[in-house]
Amino acid sequence: MRIQKRQITTALLLLILLLAFGLRFYRLDAQSFWNDEGTSVAVAQRDLVTITRDAASDIHPPLYYGLLNVWVRLFGVGETAVRSLSALLGVVLVALTYALGRLLVGRWVGLAAALLAAISPFQVYYSQEARMYMLLAVLTAGAMLALVRVVGRGSWATWGALVLLETSGLYTHYSFAFIVLVLNLAYALWLLLTWRRAPVTWRLLNWVLSQVAVVVLYLPWLSTAIRQVTTWPSPTQTTALLPALAGTWRWLVFGPTIESGVVIVPLVVAALLALVGLMALGAGWMGKPTLPSGWSAGLLALWLGLPVLLMLALGLYREAYLKFLLVTTPALTLLLACGLLTFLPAKSRITLTVYRTVQLLAALCLLVPSAFALKNYYVDSSYARDDYRGLAAHIQALGRPGDAILL
Repeated sequence: MRIQKRQITTALLLLILLLAFGLRFYRLDAQSFWNDEGTSVAVAQRDLVTITRDAASDIHPPLYYGLLNVWVRLFGVGETAVRSLSALLGVVLVALTYALGRLLVGRWVGLAAALLAAISPFQVYYSQEARMYMLLAVLTAGAMLALVRVVGRGSWATWGALVLLETSGLYTHYSFAFIVLVLNLAYALWLLLTWRRAPVTWRLLNWVLSQVAVVVLYLPWLSTAIRQVTTWPSPTQTTALLPALAGTWRWLVFGPTIESGVVIVPLVVAALLALVGLMALGAGWMGKPTLPSGWSAGLLALWLGLPVLLMLALGLYREAYLKFLLVTTPALTLLLACGLLTFLPAKSRITLTVYRTVQLLAALCLLVPSAFALKNYYVDSSYARDDYRGLAAHIQALGRPGDAILL
């Protein structure tokens, strides 16, 4: 029976991963490279020494560009070739979401969360962009998975993976510092909840040593990071708190390719589902008995909430920066999956039927707008990125000898 369940789970996961693969590779070259992607391609064609030197005067660390350097040498610099790195990373993120759900709650929540991640318009959008944000999300999910393994029964290999993933995240984007803070707070919460089960001293010492190792590995770049983050121009746009929260929530749930007015009700439903999932985990209705009660809820709440709150508190709210929150989408899909699959005791068959009907309607409130957002992204030119391909064709058609391009 157990083997049969494992086969069913494997088959369903493969179908979800195929769906994720199809959505991320569909029309991958439909749009031209836009400005930032062009920068990625230009930087990736330099040698690794030059990439590292140039990154020292940029706001992005060098790891993604170094990885893309290897990628374009193997596959070329066309739209499909370059973007396929992000697309594949997007599929990996779906698989990691399942793995986290299985460890934190169970395989059905893992599968539901993976399905929501597979169709996430936010994830699909940045899986088709040749930038570092999908790599950042994968490293974040990997670090969270390593953390869950560490608090379960961490081996030296698991501790080493955690250190390498944290360090890689810092070398990918400076906003990963938010995730390092989440990891530390989540581990502190675990110590607080389990201090009676085993001595805290050795567990705390192991954690401190792991974080010291991260600092040591990042030390060659630390001064550069501090200089660039503290001297880079900050955004001047200010937005009231409630509109900022509403705009952030819309991006997290349905991405940038659907208008907020269209999805007000589904966004409210998504918020309620996430809240129900958080309450279910915190109350112990869901979750693995091997983990301390409430820790899974605390981890997901910190993972989803802290980066958002820090962005707003630091005055960084701006639509161009919301892509940094892609790293929180696995936590969101896991909470939504918990909300959809939470089982509350029902005293009658009628009550149970009503409850399951409400869950089905809530699922439709997520799936239908996501489908419309994906359709808009694929075929509606008003949501397309800047058309540099058309701009180049225009210049080629109308340009004359002696003309100059200023930008």
